Amino acid sequence: QQATNTLRGMVFMLFSALAATTMNSLVHHMTLEMDAKQLSFFRALFGLLVLAPIFLRHGWEPLRTQRVGLHALRGVLNAFAMITFFVGLGMIPLAKFAALVFSAPLFVTVMALLFLGERIRGRRVAALVFGSAGTLLILRPGAGELDLGSLIVIGGTVSWALALVVMKVLARTESSLTTT
Repeated sequence: QQATNTLRGMVFMLFSALAATTMNSLVHHMTLEMDAKQLSFFRALFGLLVLAPIFLRHGWEPLRTQRVGLHALRGVLNAFAMITFFVGLGMIPLAKFAALVFSAPLFVTVMALLFLGERIRGRRVAALVFGSAGTLLILRPGAGELDLGSLIVIGGTVSWALALVVMKVLARTESSLTTT
């Protein structure tokens, strides 16, 4: 059973990475003809359509919660992150976007330390230092100015990291279905 669950998790992660890469590539090209807010709307609509079978099966029960404020905060943070990501995707190369979004774990680690009281040890501190240096190198490889698109993507990454911290708090009392 454990091996089956591990394999299933690996397949889901592979599918998730493939879907995210495909979406980012499409958004990168579509921002030439559509506004990022329109693309964000259609992304949210598609997400709702994907979740429709869950509501058909479980009804509105997954929406019941005692933590409406935290869910609203997570929603606002995710919406801001998505819109800024989509704006940034139209302004910078796709490879640079992907590299900058990989800085999210750095922000999550620092926020978990500050807001959740988590502790970090030597290896994680070293990873934070090297990861931050790498992010700074991507942001400004030479003596040139910082470009607006990269700063927008970093803003979205910080928002996304905050949303992940809020989701970790919600996971203490809410089901994954309710949080989704």
